Amino acid sequence: MKILDKEIASYTLRQQQIDIFEDFKKHENNNKYFLIDIPVGSGKSLISLMISKYFIDKDQTVKIDLVTNSKLLQNQYTEEFKSISNLWGREGYSCNNFPTSCSQGKDFASLTKQRCENCPYESCKSDYMNGNISLTNMHMFITLHLYQAKMLESMRKEAKILIVDESHLFEQIFSEYISVGISDKTLKRLSFTDKEIKDINKEMDDIYDIHEMNIYLNTKMRKRVENKIGDIENDIKSFNTNQITRSIKLDELVASKKDNKYIKQLKYKNELENLRTRIDKFVEDYKKSDSNWVLDINKKTNMYSLQTVWAKDHMQKLIWSKYDKIIFLSGTILDKELFCFINGLEVKDAHYYNLPSTFPLKNRPIYYMPIGKMSYKEKKGTMVDMVWWLEKLLKKYQDKKGIIHTNTFEIANWIKDAISTDRFLFHDDGDRDYLLKKHYNVEEPTVIVSPSMTTGIDLKDDYGRFGILVKVPYPSLDSNKNKARLKSNQEWYNYMTVLTIIQSYGRNVRSHTDYSDFFILDSCFSDIMRKCSKYLPMYVQMAIKQLDLKKLK
Repeated sequence: MKILDKEIASYTLRQQQIDIFEDFKKHENNNKYFLIDIPVGSGKSLISLMISKYFIDKDQTVKIDLVTNSKLLQNQYTEEFKSISNLWGREGYSCNNFPTSCSQGKDFASLTKQRCENCPYESCKSDYMNGNISLTNMHMFITLHLYQAKMLESMRKEAKILIVDESHLFEQIFSEYISVGISDKTLKRLSFTDKEIKDINKEMDDIYDIHEMNIYLNTKMRKRVENKIGDIENDIKSFNTNQITRSIKLDELVASKKDNKYIKQLKYKNELENLRTRIDKFVEDYKKSDSNWVLDINKKTNMYSLQTVWAKDHMQKLIWSKYDKIIFLSGTILDKELFCFINGLEVKDAHYYNLPSTFPLKNRPIYYMPIGKMSYKEKKGTMVDMVWWLEKLLKKYQDKKGIIHTNTFEIANWIKDAISTDRFLFHDDGDRDYLLKKHYNVEEPTVIVSPSMTTGIDLKDDYGRFGILVKVPYPSLDSNKNKARLKSNQEWYNYMTVLTIIQSYGRNVRSHTDYSDFFILDSCFSDIMRKCSKYLPMYVQMAIKQLDLKKLK
């Protein structure tokens, strides 16, 4: 690929990138898995393309799958390397036939019995299937492998090389795709009536364990889903296509989408079929390994959540086994054995290579301010002092943008109530991206307050001149899944805590010239430094400076 050669040649390679590549070549013949632990700003995208070129130079017909987590990183790859065949979900494309997204356009075409011509999504999917280097995000990649495997196999030559960027997130996202959730909110979204929801709740009243839930899902619930799909299909068949024709103004057609019964029906049908698939996969797997599933029940909200304790066997069978070589890239692999355990990799088949940060130490200090413990029993007492110090830090950086990591919405709301300022930006589960755009676009020194922006966001330069970690992010033990994980592997708990801390730390300083101050206020961090030092990279340990609070008051 001459284009790829030119793209790589246009970069001045850093010594770190050369070292990684040479190490990879040295061990390539002896291992299937390559774990590359590389801090932010080390040029992961270029390393991915160098490794891709290496395989293409050996075999011009080779296919390489490149996967990353966020749209931000996906955009970064496509902007830098035009030789990559990129694929988004349908929502990421505009329809050529209707003034709407490709996803909605497909619905309109289905109802009107019209054929979509020159579909941009189908065109990109074809390029994705046939390209040497095929890029997509984790959500799309997992969807293809779990729910469209037959289509994937029939449409493309099997890819032999897989490169996973931000690989510390893959197992979590994969697990979400094989989980099963039933709640009033879910059922309402799937078009079940209030009466049907009430009847389902009555049926589930006596369910208190996973065995009972398995029986219910495989019998009554599956039948209800099947009946609902059948009703929708009959309803759609009865639709008079003359109700929507090209004689109707396109803007009126699109404007009517929210109110159009049949468009809604198509959406319901797709989501119900997805739920049916998840139920079937759970029932099948539960027969084989009932100990690898847990059930979380909240009777107050009628929420029933089925999750795997570990998804590693599923990933091995459905994804890892399909490839000859797999390269994992991340800034927080941290430990070879634990990473392999979590992701279902054979340790003996894995080569681990980690690099220090090359960013100047003075640009990325970590100030440890042990204000008090934020543990469950002690956080209320600590929050009084915590608020005082937060106000002091906000004043210190009064003209700077930054972020406060809270770990929980409870603490975020606490801060919201305790500190009066128009600088804060809060979010719920649904408007994270909107809040981030606002932070980027306004001139005011806004401060994000969030429990869930520890990864996947870029607060480079003036977008993040300071970061504050209010609470050490221990995994929640309110979840039966996390309890089961802790029982299965106690080191996982400490490992995930350190991983989240480092990810939080890595949001702000994104280049050699960037700089930001990072503060840790929870006294529980002392336990982390004492018990988990083996997971703390040296470049992180060297950045830590404990402050004397008495001198600062």
